[in-house]
Amino acid sequence: MHIGIVSHSYPTEDYPSRGKFIQDEAHLLSSTEDITVFIPTIFAPFISSKKHNIVSEPFPFIEFPYLSFPKKRFPKIIQKSITRHFIRSIPQNLPDLIHVHGLYPSGLILPELNQRKFKTVLTIHGGDWYYTRNGERLKHLLNNSLDAANQIIVAGVKLQKDILQFRPSLQPKMNLIPFGVDTNFFQPVNDKSQLRDKMGWKHGAVHLLCVANMWPVKGLDVLVNAIDQGLQDMCYQFHFVSPPRDPKYSNEIHKMVRDKHLQNIHFYPEQKREDLLHFYQAADIFISPSRRESFGIALIEAAATGLPIVATKSGGPEQIVTPEIGLLTENENPVNLAKKIKNLTDNLDNYPSSKIRENITLRFSEITKKARLLELYMKVLVEE
Repeated sequence: MHIGIVSHSYPTEDYPSRGKFIQDEAHLLSSTEDITVFIPTIFAPFISSKKHNIVSEPFPFIEFPYLSFPKKRFPKIIQKSITRHFIRSIPQNLPDLIHVHGLYPSGLILPELNQRKFKTVLTIHGGDWYYTRNGERLKHLLNNSLDAANQIIVAGVKLQKDILQFRPSLQPKMNLIPFGVDTNFFQPVNDKSQLRDKMGWKHGAVHLLCVANMWPVKGLDVLVNAIDQGLQDMCYQFHFVSPPRDPKYSNEIHKMVRDKHLQNIHFYPEQKREDLLHFYQAADIFISPSRRESFGIALIEAAATGLPIVATKSGGPEQIVTPEIGLLTENENPVNLAKKIKNLTDNLDNYPSSKIRENITLRFSEITKKARLLELYMKVLVEE
């Protein structure tokens, strides 16, 4: 089967974690299927374009430009541009099926693909839904894209519920397929002390890890306020792997930490996958303070390395975090978050890493995800 994967988000040399889950899916499928990845790249008038330097891949990938404008203005022009350039980029050996990632902007190509009788699958990831659904200029175009897709995939239960509440008619073609984790890569280590020495982490402390982009929706301010609720002692060491996606919000977070004189918070830039693995392996606890999380890939990666989790009830964590894995707490509540962190820290022995890893492997294996994807693809291909 020849599968075309379309995604505007994909790892680059400068941003190795951006769209990493889409790259992982492409590699997962490429072990048995023919894959071509198509990457729309923005051409914005009067704005200098930066070369993306997409990471090298063992399968074909094709970059194609499209015209874009700030704040999603002129969406019909954007749709015409991204559709026209995508159609031109398709090789002579046409894909049997095109899997589009993201309702916007990539999803704008779906109506034309439907007209040309291409078989299509659309994955909605979360932000592409929540940040676009109420835009008056976009609403009609996005509804057309939703109608044009043969099948739709979401990874999270809450996201599925929210979409169907808005568009109940999509129910017959809505599929819940959670992300999978590569448990051969994400494994625990027997001795954390050597890794901590290498990373310069304090001995004799509990190390708590948060991996989240610096966006307001990720709730890092909630976590900083929680740390200020009795977790300021140096026996708690907090590690934020948090690329500053929103410079204003990033500045606010750093100012909060300075103003509260919190000396046990450490910030790190974006990490390559191999380096991020070391953070998971060196930590004792993983924390997700999000205001909204459509799934939570970092949670299953952390759990695969044996880390217990404290997470806010923000959508995705509720389908991941069981009592065997960790604790859930109310959203937007720093006091309760601090209590849950303290509770888990005091009872770490109740969360053996082997049990956590076994739990996550059974429920979120890559093998299961691949089987479900291929089953859905075959369903689409045989549909009239």
